[in-house]
Amino acid sequence: MLKLHPPVSFGSYSLLRKIGEGGEGEVFLATPLKPSEENGGNLALKIMWPLPEPRQSHRNEHVLNFLNEALVLSYLDHPNIVRFVDFGEHHGRLYLGLEYIEGSTLQQIIEHHQKRQKRMPLDLVLQLMIEICKGLDYAYQVCADFCSLGVVHSDLTPKNILISRRGELKLIDFTQARINGEFVKPIWRGIKGGSISFMPPEQASGGTLDNRSDLFSVGLLLYCCLTLKTLYTLENWEAEIYHGQEEYIKRRLEGLPPMPARKEILELLNVALSFDPKARFQSADEMAATMRDILNVLPQHTPLTTWLATIWGKPNNAVMKCKLHGVK
Repeated sequence: MLKLHPPVSFGSYSLLRKIGEGGEGEVFLATPLKPSEENGGNLALKIMWPLPEPRQSHRNEHVLNFLNEALVLSYLDHPNIVRFVDFGEHHGRLYLGLEYIEGSTLQQIIEHHQKRQKRMPLDLVLQLMIEICKGLDYAYQVCADFCSLGVVHSDLTPKNILISRRGELKLIDFTQARINGEFVKPIWRGIKGGSISFMPPEQASGGTLDNRSDLFSVGLLLYCCLTLKTLYTLENWEAEIYHGQEEYIKRRLEGLPPMPARKEILELLNVALSFDPKARFQSADEMAATMRDILNVLPQHTPLTTWLATIWGKPNNAVMKCKLHGVK
């Protein structure tokens, strides 16, 4: 593979430093060679690895994922979704320019608490989940040419949620996003560790995805943040969940540790994690409203930026780097 070594020019950009690398390509902190009002600041530039057979690019899964993310993000403009900046090709390598956010993924924050064996504060977890719901609600309702796109993220995992040092939450990595309930193939057998733990049952079984599929994933994210554990894993998926044993989830939820408003949290999780989409929250806005009701009765409300400062410490010690912008 031909690797780029900053500082170096790449098309109309100057690559300043590498901030991530994966199977699909590299991510660089970049800046335009000719800044303007539209593109004056730094951005995260995702650059695909060169393809061994360019003529077969239309059949390459990585290329299709890359194109899919660029297309979906070009329609979206919301404070809780990473902003699309540019897309193109330079010397046979596709690139995607995205808003650069200095911060950490939710995965890194969860791991921070796991190492210290310290639970994340309930009020702050609810604040984060509400922000996720805001982004999802917008994506599902956004219109193009007077038609609703019905964008479903379909890969909501802790590593695909970015939280800035200023407390802004951004959904990233839309490579698997669906538009208007597109059918997906059963993929659970090929899943690599991690993603299956946040996947709704209809996605794993090849069903149709809609906004309620993402809300199932939000329920799994909420459980993970509260317990610092995933509700299920690849190992117990086939035995317990793939065959529709919803009782497994209910048994696990009953083991939810003591916390303020535990009864209300348990009721929320039981709705969000119902196997029947009709029994779930019907919109992200509805789920967010339920979480706000719980948040409003909690005795303590810690500002998000104050909490983040306790994790990161001084401004120059941010725990952010690899996989920030969805490189696999």
